[in-house]
Amino acid sequence: MSPDEAIAFMEAIQAKAAKAAPPCAMAMGEAHKQHLTGVTLARYQSAPMTQTPSPPGSPPASMTGTLRRSVTCVRGPGGGMHASSLVGPHTIYAATQEWGEVHHGNPRMWLWLKYAGAYEVRRRGWVKERVHIPARPYMRPSRDDVIASGAVQTAGNAAFMESVFG
Repeated sequence: MSPDEAIAFMEAIQAKAAKAAPPCAMAMGEAHKQHLTGVTLARYQSAPMTQTPSPPGSPPASMTGTLRRSVTCVRGPGGGMHASSLVGPHTIYAATQEWGEVHHGNPRMWLWLKYAGAYEVRRRGWVKERVHIPARPYMRPSRDDVIASGAVQTAGNAAFMESVFG
């Protein structure tokens, strides 16, 4: 190989490497999504009728799988040799599960008055004006797991090699 051919070869690799950032970022995001939905959010199962929560501080228990099914991976902002992917759930209660929350609301006592009476409803604690939901983080632990295991690096490396060298 002549010096001119070597320079042309290296320039071709550089051009392919410049276009490899988006596929690498998406592969890394998909690796995180796969771990999040297949491992982290599948750790605890609960029957819909029992509604047994997972222990506070651990990922939320799955009753219907809606949180797990709502997780998506999309291409984030970037340009040139920079790219990103965004992984996250899209349910209304996703942030409440991750960080915990205290929900306030007006009690709907009239729903139970017909069956038990006002005194009995209050005595049994069926009406709550405030509900504390403890944090059950799942996004941050999942992210830390895939980084520590090397899964995102492996996915990014494989996507880079595929993009550059075919």
